[in-house]
Amino acid sequence: FPYTTLFRSKDVNGVLFGYLGRSISPPTNESPKYLFPKALPKSRFLFGAHELSTFGPAPLKRVYLVESPFCVMKFASLGLPAVAAFGWSVSTEQIALLAQLAKGVVYLPDSNKRDSIAPCCAEIAQTLWLRAPLLPEGCDDPESLTKEQILAL
Repeated sequence: FPYTTLFRSKDVNGVLFGYLGRSISPPTNESPKYLFPKALPKSRFLFGAHELSTFGPAPLKRVYLVESPFCVMKFASLGLPAVAAFGWSVSTEQIALLAQLAKGVVYLPDSNKRDSIAPCCAEIAQTLWLRAPLLPEGCDDPESLTKEQILAL
């Protein structure tokens, strides 16, 4: 089984949907980078949403929106509230969940998706305040940022 530790994937109410993992080998057609629960309706989930209650009652002042569940884990280890949309695009259902969880969003997609996020930003900004700062020069993934770099964004 070529995947790292599996993480529980829960909905916003804490109901377990399944487990997800990340490949320890380079991705191939037979072995993708991520292993998601079968039939996971990603457009209706925000990874880490249930755990946001550890940062206080909803709605929080701000939540960091990232692509990867593993980035959420990194932010949590730094004491920062984050959720992942399972990729760079954000669905209408995910925006509705975000509106329940926070007053504002700091959207930090990987730098290779920066040119694609304008439609998502427009939709999020209709409901929540939004910041979508550029990652620092030379940084491609918010998972590699320090807490100081994240707070400076």
